[in-house]
Amino acid sequence: MADSAFTRYGAVVLVALALVGAVTVLYLLARRKLTMTYSIVWIFSFAGLALLVLAPPLLNLAARAMGTREPGGVVRLFAMVAVVAFLLFFSVRLSMLSDRFDELAQRVALLDFSRREGCERKTSEERGRNL
Repeated sequence: MADSAFTRYGAVVLVALALVGAVTVLYLLARRKLTMTYSIVWIFSFAGLALLVLAPPLLNLAARAMGTREPGGVVRLFAMVAVVAFLLFFSVRLSMLSDRFDELAQRVALLDFSRREGCERKTSEERGRNL
């Protein structure tokens, strides 16, 4: 790891954090607290981090491709891009859920209205028979 952007200790810490993150994701998946789609995205993110840290030539290649001399900056940039991507993804999902909630609320209101309308008709028919 002589040509690595990270010290040996820093690389071990980052890989350990990636491993803990991956195990946590698998635990949440097993307990059905996280869906398969999110789990796959998180597992690939943690694997990508570990791969970049453990393969200095790959990290240096990514740094050169991005036009920087600091390979550690590439990890920070990837982390920032990942955070923005997750925020965008969650915003889209939240918008979809909000639309579904609005549709569900409208359906419940229509069902409640038709139920009340049916009860009122039934009551007025019973009054007509009693007269």
